[in-house]
Amino acid sequence: MIDHSRSFKSLGEMNPAGGDLQFFSRSMMGALETLDETGLQKKCGEYMTLPEIQTTLQRKDLILQLYQKLVKEKGNSIVYP
Repeated sequence: MIDHSRSFKSLGEMNPAGGDLQFFSRSMMGALETLDETGLQKKCGEYMTLPEIQTTLQRKDLILQLYQKLVKEKGNSIVYP
């Protein structure tokens, strides 16, 4: 069993410089781009509080910013299908 409780902490931050994030799935980044508060509330509102949803979205934005920065610096070599 996997403990996902740390995924929904109420801190809208990531490890410095993205931690271990060096390679990204194109499909995952596409899915993250479509993630919004309404969708999370609908799918996860029963299990997540509003602050947890909001900080999840803040971390989503940070991941997407890091992804865009690394693609700009290193090109598509960091992306896989």
